[in-house]
Amino acid sequence: MFALRAVTVHTPERPDGTRCRRDEAAHPCRLHRWGRRVLERRGLTTEQVQTLIAGGTVALR
Repeated sequence: MFALRAVTVHTPERPDGTRCRRDEAAHPCRLHRWGRRVLERRGLTTEQVQTLIAGGTVALR
């Protein structure tokens, strides 16, 4: 849950932005990268992570 929160909160200011909207660091910031790594290690694909960020649901194995 923390990893999902990190990737949803630490998004770019704009869709093509280069700064994190939460901490104004270069995007992807440290917490966004950490959240992605955790979700990928859990077995989620990039597409599934994007679905979760958009507010959708995915089936976990």
